[in-house]
Amino acid sequence: MYKNILVAVDESNTSTLALNEAITYCKEHANTSLRIVHVGNEFFINWDGAPVYPEETEHSFKNAQLALLQNIELKLHEAQIANYETRLIETKPGTRVAEKIVEEASNWPANLIVLGTHGRQGFHHFLLGSVAEGVIRIAPMPVLLVRGK
Repeated sequence: MYKNILVAVDESNTSTLALNEAITYCKEHANTSLRIVHVGNEFFINWDGAPVYPEETEHSFKNAQLALLQNIELKLHEAQIANYETRLIETKPGTRVAEKIVEEASNWPANLIVLGTHGRQGFHHFLLGSVAEGVIRIAPMPVLLVRGK
């Protein structure tokens, strides 16, 4: 039985499915704690590789990320999940999202990481990479991947 479950979320449908899976688990197993994390990684890069993001844009991204977490808190409250917390993890250019997720899970400490995966293959996988694949490669704890429909 898992006691501390870290759920990594973004704005995708697969992320919603992963969160729903964690909620179902919590309802079936009392005394389970959820930590919901979103890794903020919205950057504009200019031609020399330096980050460029006007202050208004930076605030807009942060507000959208916080709104995502607030909506998840409402969903958890409606599902009558009491033992949870949400966390926005801010990053700098060059930060690997998978590493931040595993770092957060290890520091908490989580017994399980839950996240969605798009299941991309071929060129789309090469082009976009895979946070889920990165997490399963380096996580010292079990990882539950929830695939999109």
